[in-house]
Amino acid sequence: MNIPSQVKVGGLVWTVKIDPNLNNNENAWGLCKYSQLEILLDGQIAYQRRIKTFFHELVHVMLFEMGDDELSRNEEFVSRLANMLTQVFLDNGWRFGGDGVTTCEVCTKVRVGVG
Repeated sequence: MNIPSQVKVGGLVWTVKIDPNLNNNENAWGLCKYSQLEILLDGQIAYQRRIKTFFHELVHVMLFEMGDDELSRNEEFVSRLANMLTQVFLDNGWRFGGDGVTTCEVCTKVRVGVG
């Protein structure tokens, strides 16, 4: 699965950036910059860990854009939901396409009403 360079959440386009020194500077594998609409991911962690971290930060963004700042700061909830989202995407072969949406054979059939 490729991590997208942009993701649209709540009508806003968030930029996803790889920062090779994020963990050294911020002591974190991922970070949301809400005012700049940026998700930062550490570039030195294993790629599988980076995918999980992407979903973790994406859950933070989704909850923030929903207006639930309290739940967005609940790391236990965010981690659990992110782990499930990661598992569902990877185990079902879903991926981010060039247009930023998930694509897979099943998804395409559902969208166009086939099967």
